[in-house]
Amino acid sequence: MLRAARLGGRTRVALTVAALGAVALATGCSTTSEHSAQAASPQHSKPAATTSSSTPRPVKTTPAPPPPATVSVRPATGDQAANPARPVTVSAAGGTLSRVVVTNPVGKEVTGKVSADRRTWTSSEDLGYGKTYRVSAVATNPAGHPTRKVSTFTTLTPANQTAATVFPKSGTSIGVATIIDVNFDETITDKAAAEQAMTVTASPATTGSWHWMSDTEAEWRPAHFWKPGTRVHVSIGIYGAQVGTGLYGQSDEDATYTVHDDWRAVGNVNTYDLAVYHNGAKVKVLPASFGKPSTPTHNGIHVVYQKYPLYYMNSASYGVPADAPGGYENFPAYWAMRISGDGEFTHVNDETVGEQGSSNVSHGCINLSMANGKWLYEHMGVGDPVTVTGGDPELPIDDGYGGWNVSYTQWAAGSALRH
Repeated sequence: MLRAARLGGRTRVALTVAALGAVALATGCSTTSEHSAQAASPQHSKPAATTSSSTPRPVKTTPAPPPPATVSVRPATGDQAANPARPVTVSAAGGTLSRVVVTNPVGKEVTGKVSADRRTWTSSEDLGYGKTYRVSAVATNPAGHPTRKVSTFTTLTPANQTAATVFPKSGTSIGVATIIDVNFDETITDKAAAEQAMTVTASPATTGSWHWMSDTEAEWRPAHFWKPGTRVHVSIGIYGAQVGTGLYGQSDEDATYTVHDDWRAVGNVNTYDLAVYHNGAKVKVLPASFGKPSTPTHNGIHVVYQKYPLYYMNSASYGVPADAPGGYENFPAYWAMRISGDGEFTHVNDETVGEQGSSNVSHGCINLSMANGKWLYEHMGVGDPVTVTGGDPELPIDDGYGGWNVSYTQWAAGSALRH
């Protein structure tokens, strides 16, 4: 029993030891598994080393250089009929202009100006007819690389040219009835083209129109009399304009005026007097003698357009020879002011002082005494109206400045641009 007990005890000890060993083995296995788990767990793993074989390195690239700038020129290279009144333009794309030189045939530079962004150069003067010009330009791109351009062109050669003159002369103090007159020294067959090149601007703005009196003359009239103080600018920009077959404007013409006070006179053939008004108020009535029945003074609105302290008159100027009945020559007319194209003036005539205020004995002029003629001359000027009532016939539209004797609608119908 005892042996059996000891045996039994040993067996228990062995089993205990075995059990402990089993526990130890289990524990050892458990420990190994935890370490492996920890090694596999992300929170306990070390970052993997980066190698060229696993992650590509960034590749450094050099940006492409900007393209070259380009230069364009107008008129185009080789143009043989460029209009000299149109500006030369040089433009850069993909860069800015660093140099522009335009020269005429003798090497003189054409003036011009580059824009604020330096992308466009524009000439600022007219070119000559029938001349070849050279353009040399350089444009630079953002990288600083230059592009050079050389171009040549030739301006047109007119078969003929026409000059224009403007009346009244620039700077003249003008009256409220002034009609602006432009005369050409050649026949204008393309009146619309000529008229498009002619402008009249005023301050305050004033409505008006051109009217062609003939193939060589155009007149501009406002719809109503000018307002005193109006500033007027006339531009006859015909240079480079083709106004007929092969006919071009020779040069531009300009004129500026200021309208003076409203001075006007009204003559009454039947009461033999001339009433003078200043800014609407009657200031004086002058005894006068008008044209006798055989040579009457025209009726209607006349305009003063020439003044002479002394003018020698000749009857031959209106078709009566000096040696014919009623003819005369070198008659001294003091303080004379022309009011029509066929020879009507206001002027002094001491020989008719006895008839002034009572009868009409002149050859069509308005006769005044020396004192009254001088006073009128000193107070009235170019562009002031002298209206005659009771005369005969009506002053024609083309006699001096008779344009006020038709309606504005009739006047404007004479424009080449109204058809």
